[in-house]
Order: sequence, then structure tokens, then C-alpha cells
Amino acid sequence: MKVKTISFSVVFFLVLWACNAPVVFKEIQPQGFFPLEQISGFYQGVFYCEGDESKVYINRRLIYKQKVFTVGIPIIEIEESEDLNLENGELYIEGVVNPYDATIRDDTVFSEIVLRDTLFNMDLESNVLTEYKGHQILNRKLLNGVWEVIILSLKGNHDMVLSEALIPDDFARLEEITSVEHLSKDTTVIMLTPTVYEFEKILNEKLIFSACDHFLRIERPVSI
Repeated sequence: MKVKTISFSVVFFLVLWACNAPVVFKEIQPQGFFPLEQISGFYQGVFYCEGDESKVYINRRLIYKQKVFTVGIPIIEIEESEDLNLENGELYIEGVVNPYDATIRDDTVFSEIVLRDTLFNMDLESNVLTEYKGHQILNRKLLNGVWEVIILSLKGNHDMVLSEALIPDDFARLEEITSVEHLSKDTTVIMLTPTVYEFEKILNEKLIFSACDHFLRIERPVSI
């Protein structure tokens, strides 16, 4: 197992998997489609994420990432930190409920850190799942009331691709298909309200949705 000597600030930087969405939607996509009660069984299982070497777990109503790695933190850094504490062979991190087992070698504390981030939780009203032509459409409501849309697509019923909405290279073509509202002066954040027909054209022409991660299936659910 590889050991990384990193600071506490870097550890928490790694927790931030997601960034701000440059393209948002006024309504749940596609419009008029009934929300699903669970994620399709074909998408459930455990996947390896090529982007950050984490594992992605998908069950009936929850999608989350988890990454485990060993870190080495100098004792002096722990003593100077307000967020770290070493006590009785355990490393305590501010904001994390359970401590991590730790060992000391050569004035460095070694511990196995588990980072977990929830991508989609259908138990929350702000997370709504729809399906369109075999794709799982993940709608996540942001703090300002608009929706971020992420698409999961299967590759031959085995591996999976996650696509996020980005500002298109052919902006004029997007404006030909649907109305575009600019939420920033430099067009770095836009809002769309496409009809189902317009949503289909955007998908078919691959205007805004771009693959950002590839997931290799390493385990299927027992029922599949």
C-alpha cells in the first residue's frame, strides 16, 4: 500500500469531489417525467472510478464514493493543529465522528484514512431520479433553487459513464435549440429550461453533457 505524507488541509481538500455546476436547469429533467422510486438494478453494484481511483457504491437509493489510503502526518503537525488530536493510539479529526487507528514511527503518525462522499441520496427531497432512454438522470437541487443534472449511462450493461453538463463549444447551436438564461456576466453559468424534445436534441448532439468519469464494474448486486 502506498503511503502519503500529507497535511490535514490536503486530506480535507480530497473530500471535495464536486465543483460548482456551470450549467443548471430551472426544472427537473426531462420535464414531465415521473420520478423513480429506486435506481435501476442494472446500475447497482460496486465500480472502480478511473478519475480518482476511488470505489463507487450504488444501491437502490444511494450513490456514494469511498477512497481508502494510508497517510503519514508528522507528530509536530498534529501538535500544532487545532483539528487533529492523537490519543491512546487513535487519530481524531475535527468534524469526523469516529477516530482512526494510528501508529507512530520515526516521529510520524501513520493512519488509514477513509474518505466518503455522497453523490446522490434519494431519501432527500433535493435528489430526484428520472430515466430517459435507458439513462439514469440524477437531478440535484442546489441552494439557489435550480437543478444540477448528471447522467449515468451504461456501456454494454457492464461499465458505466458519468456525464456532467458543461458550457458548450458551440454555444450558438445550443441557443438555436433552447432558450438560454445567463446567470453570470461572462456566460460561465447558464440556466436552461428545455422541453422534452429540446432535451433529446441536446443529448443526441452531445452539446453540453460530457463524460467526466468512467466507472469499471467490479461487483454486481446479488439480485442481478
